[in-house]
Amino acid sequence: FSPEQTRVAIYRSDGHTWSNANDYLPDSLSIVRLDQMVTESPLNDKELNLYSQPIITYKWLDNFTLEYTVPDIGNSSFTEAYVDWMKADNKPIKTILVEFE
Repeated sequence: FSPEQTRVAIYRSDGHTWSNANDYLPDSLSIVRLDQMVTESPLNDKELNLYSQPIITYKWLDNFTLEYTVPDIGNSSFTEAYVDWMKADNKPIKTILVEFE
């Protein structure tokens, strides 16, 4: 829940144990605005799509800002890049901030 409990982030994952591209299923993170009971899209999610990446961590910074981390695989969106990242010893991540109205 966001600090004032106006929104909730619902995280779904099939786990991160991919051994090949056929095993890959992205995580999803849905944001529900509780006063209207509607799902919400972020205002500024330009770098990544909130609904198509493996999500490593997420947390509310305030009632309007969600911070989440994802694998840093450069500009690649290929499933194989995520599988390679999963198998690597050094797993670089990047942090994304998204805002809501």
